[in-house]
Amino acid sequence: MVRVIQSVVTKHRICQQAKRPLTAAEFVAPLAKMDPIFQQEEESFKNHLQVVKGLENVEASECESCSLEVTLSVAYIAGVWTRDGTQLKSKPSCCISTHGKKHSLILKRVTLGDAGLYCFQANGLQTLGRLSVRARDIHIVKELEDVDTKERQTVNFLCEVNQVDVDGRWYREDCRIRPGDNIKIRHQGETVTCTLAAGAAVRPEHAGEIRFTAERVSSYATLTVKELPVQILRPLRVKIAMYHHRGLLECQVSRPSAQVKWYKNRKELLPSKKYQVISQDVYRQLYIEDVCSSDEDTYTCDAGDDKTSCQLLVEGETPQTGGLIFSRCSHVTSTQ
Repeated sequence: MVRVIQSVVTKHRICQQAKRPLTAAEFVAPLAKMDPIFQQEEESFKNHLQVVKGLENVEASECESCSLEVTLSVAYIAGVWTRDGTQLKSKPSCCISTHGKKHSLILKRVTLGDAGLYCFQANGLQTLGRLSVRARDIHIVKELEDVDTKERQTVNFLCEVNQVDVDGRWYREDCRIRPGDNIKIRHQGETVTCTLAAGAAVRPEHAGEIRFTAERVSSYATLTVKELPVQILRPLRVKIAMYHHRGLLECQVSRPSAQVKWYKNRKELLPSKKYQVISQDVYRQLYIEDVCSSDEDTYTCDAGDDKTSCQLLVEGETPQTGGLIFSRCSHVTSTQ
């Protein structure tokens, strides 16, 4: 008898006592297993237990709340809920409760995946009901609009749907856009906003197709980012190169993608054994091999929107005179 009481009156069952008081019916099955003399009482109890109100077929709309209820003839009988054969547990989105003879299962926000055959079982009795879920008819009320902006600006994309609390996603060229330090995504009623480069600056590489997808519908827009004029951030400086050594001229531009051309006086310099042109990140370099007196001249790095010039001086002995070459120079920076 003590073992029967211990098997029924567990710590978990004691915690449920306030909402679900102990009944004699809970001891019938354990007693019947312990002593055959109680089997007749168990059969009598089963015959007495009946489903007063069973499950019915229910149809609900997606994202709505849905309640399934069963009423038994005896109060506080433990039961099990299943959907398509899988047992259900109480959780924030699925609340299972018992109040006397009434057993309830409440789905707080129905999804398409909640549809199926529901079953409530208690002491050998069961009742069935099917839940059908209607998909929401979502459509775009206000489409995304193309945005043409300049580099270093903040960009906003706004889309409006006909439903609230829509779980939408943003993409740029099929790559998911997620909230971050420079990206803000906001839902306010039926309006969804995506802010690119919030607190930072939109760059040319952000350009492309922007897409907002809400379940079965999508809206598209094109983001075009115009590059700002290239600027020379660090101009060329006067350079003194040693005779028969390698000379280097270097400047810094405002963006890594900037294209430049090098000139000696007004003649364009192309890559060769004599001249090596290097573009490394925002640095533009010109190497002059085997410097001689004829290399002494004015050199220009032209980035199209901006340019910078300087003089190259050659110092060292010449084959003709054996003397030293050294002259003053000036630095010129100009902006077109």
